[in-house]
Amino acid sequence: GNSSFKFNGDTSTLSPPGEASGESDGGCFFTMDDTEEAIYQITAAETGNLIMLLSPAAGFDSQLYARTGSCDSGSQIFCADEIGEGEAEIYEYMLLAGEVLWVFIDGWNGSEGAYEFEMEFSSP
Repeated sequence: GNSSFKFNGDTSTLSPPGEASGESDGGCFFTMDDTEEAIYQITAAETGNLIMLLSPAAGFDSQLYARTGSCDSGSQIFCADEIGEGEAEIYEYMLLAGEVLWVFIDGWNGSEGAYEFEMEFSSP
């Protein structure tokens, strides 16, 4: 089926530790900093296409990335990082039935701020 979801958040209001329980895998491009991230767990009930759109507020240089496996030490499978503050991040990913995806909304080099995160899922 088709589903869509929309979340609003603010990474500047999140509490430590960062990078999912302080693990050393890092964020996008495996950068390490003290910026906190919002984490969304997605479990696919069926195989389908997931489109993710992250719209950061002005002044927030955001990153969107994901891991499979465990949240704090899984394999990073993609990173979307447009250069500059307020630039939207978009990524399309084919989820397999039963796959668990950990999606991170983070900031580049200490950047934090408000965001809107939208996901659209469609199955064949």
